Amino acid sequence: MGQRQILPFLETAFAQCDSSKRGLAMANDPVVLPPELESSDRQELDDAVLELIGVRNKDKRKKLRERLYQEVVLFYRQVRMLELQAMENRRRAKKSRIASARDVAAEIFDSVEPTLLKHFPDDFLPADEPLETVELPEGKVMIYERDDFYVSKSVLVGKEKLNFRHRAQAELAKFHCDLERRGFVKLPVSEDGCSRVINAWNSYAREMGQIFEPLAAERTEEAERVGAILLELQRLLALR
Repeated sequence: MGQRQILPFLETAFAQCDSSKRGLAMANDPVVLPPELESSDRQELDDAVLELIGVRNKDKRKKLRERLYQEVVLFYRQVRMLELQAMENRRRAKKSRIASARDVAAEIFDSVEPTLLKHFPDDFLPADEPLETVELPEGKVMIYERDDFYVSKSVLVGKEKLNFRHRAQAELAKFHCDLERRGFVKLPVSEDGCSRVINAWNSYAREMGQIFEPLAAERTEEAERVGAILLELQRLLALR
């Protein structure tokens, strides 16, 4: 397995496509397995993995594998569409003024498939778990030291000290402030629920960063400018 060469996950037709307009015209075409997912050894390996995790029925494994392949192909198809749009945007940007990092980030963000985007915090709150509403004022935010027993569950926002049930809830409150989510917000009552919100957001932000980074790099070869664009994209994610 270590010596096996991984083949493309992108459908050949989309790999050969050189314009977003043409890609859009093909967007709803039936899925055609790319070279990697069409290879017999890959299918055998995936079938073995499914059997290993408990799917004993061969027909069920085949149907599940086909569904997984369908989703993988559609994901790579969408990424290719974004790449094509980014390349065209970059060519247009070179012919006009140098856009600000915020302008470029806004264009990239608008080009992302809406189904990939989530709303914070609603899409990250644990289901069927008690919540409570707190008000987070405007102002510079600071969380006290964890080892300071008397204030370890508190956050200072501006000149106002806010007390919470436990450290995890205080950290989540600061997290809201860092993401510029102020006013009345909902926080899980339990420590585990608060920690899961932060972990879920960080995981989502990393996944979106993997999509955003090549799109930002298509616009400029300057690493500093790419970084500025990515920061703006993260800001837009939080404000959605």
